[in-house]
Amino acid sequence: MGDGLTAAELGFSRVDKWSFSLGAIVANPSSRAAYRTTVTLRLLDAAGLAVLALPAQTLPVVLPGSRLPVGASIDLPAEVAPAVARVSVELGTTHWVDSEPDNRLFIHYDTVAETDHPDDRARNAEFRLPANMGSGPCRGLSSGSVTLVYRNPAGAVIGGETVAYAGDYCMGSHFGEVVSAAYVPLEADRARTLIAVYCDA
Repeated sequence: MGDGLTAAELGFSRVDKWSFSLGAIVANPSSRAAYRTTVTLRLLDAAGLAVLALPAQTLPVVLPGSRLPVGASIDLPAEVAPAVARVSVELGTTHWVDSEPDNRLFIHYDTVAETDHPDDRARNAEFRLPANMGSGPCRGLSSGSVTLVYRNPAGAVIGGETVAYAGDYCMGSHFGEVVSAAYVPLEADRARTLIAVYCDA
């Protein structure tokens, strides 16, 4: 299981009457890397019963001492959406690997670090990635998705989403890229948005 990993932060928002934006921060306080951890976000009603479990996501690597954003979004039927009161997160299967440079498994699988915050001048549905998205351990891998986690002006996590993207951030340096995001809470402070690219084979 995901022993040693914690859901350090968690939150959600209604983007409109039946659309939801969910976000979490998974932390690894251990001295080993967590490899291919499964994460499941669930929408719950006021009694704590599950309204819906979103499809499980896989975090390629959570490095020792790091915090990785996890985002998801969902549109619910109009008759179900009013029941949603909170969100929960379940950390599932994890494989632990040593983080020393000579560990070939660790070298081959990695996750690009968070970028700088998006350009606040961009339109509400666009996020500009101005930072260097390249990472040596990620070379030769594919960037399967871009994950965003949103915070309010006080810094609390209030949502997130994962966006499939065809660009290959894992092969070198990329500047000024734009990722379209459709589930941005109105209360989101865009300058506090966390962005990560998940690289894997």
